[in-house]
Amino acid sequence: MKSKKVVFEHNKKYKTSYYVFEDLTRNRSEIAYHATQLKKSQDIKDTWTSGGKIFIIHFIDRISVCTRMHDLPKGSPTASNRKTYASAAREPVGHSVHCGIILESS
Repeated sequence: MKSKKVVFEHNKKYKTSYYVFEDLTRNRSEIAYHATQLKKSQDIKDTWTSGGKIFIIHFIDRISVCTRMHDLPKGSPTASNRKTYASAAREPVGHSVHCGIILESS
């Protein structure tokens, strides 16, 4: 984990783009792949892995941790209904909207 942080600090300092790929289990690797596909199709805002966990950012600027395939969002917003989706999905922090634990985005 420390070496990953060093690489990201180097990227920021020297404006490079080195990547660090985590050695995920087969199940988590599939979840991360599908999360990446959701990002490419603009169904979620962003996704990444850290410490073997898969994180996603919804268009309502909340971060979720996905641990199972069915935790990934289904029927995510399209460009035309993001505002409706955001207002309908507002829940207090600590309650699940789509998956795992939801944290405040800073």
